[in-house]
Amino acid sequence: MFKKTLAATVALIALSACQTTLVSTNTGLNLCSDYEDSTSCWGGNRYRRHTGIDFGGSVGTKVISSTYGEVFYTGYSRCSGGYAIIKTDIKKGITPLYARYLHVKPQVQAGQRVRPGDVIASVGPLMGTSCLSFRNIPHVHFELGITKWKNDVNPHKYWTNGPNNVTCFRKGMRVPKGKMVAPIQC
Repeated sequence: MFKKTLAATVALIALSACQTTLVSTNTGLNLCSDYEDSTSCWGGNRYRRHTGIDFGGSVGTKVISSTYGEVFYTGYSRCSGGYAIIKTDIKKGITPLYARYLHVKPQVQAGQRVRPGDVIASVGPLMGTSCLSFRNIPHVHFELGITKWKNDVNPHKYWTNGPNNVTCFRKGMRVPKGKMVAPIQC
């Protein structure tokens, strides 16, 4: 009984920590930590710059494809938990960018084509990731990169509503090729 109560209390504290919005947005989305922030979802300082955007959500929240593409890989790592990588139609020059969704429970398979708004994962239960305790705070770490794991690119340049204007996906919405929406519905 004590273990269950303690686990529930820790989960509630973790969820509350991530629901403290550190980045102001008019979308209603909870951006816990922004691209290149030195502050984390849990309010502490990072030891290096942040390579993506952390969107807060409770365990089980649907994670959607931000853009058009093909699922390149899904898997699990001891630090990131579950992840999905999508080769997108967004290009930097002639090089396609990869969208990386970390701390999730993937619901897609390699080779599957996706469109903006397609459910690709859910916010994962992060217990069991072993690098740092903050990883137990439910959120989606979303980033763009030139390769599947390196050379991150500022995602704020590619929102459908324009640079630095996080765009919410709405059913029936047309997302232009080369643009994207937030990975969690507003």
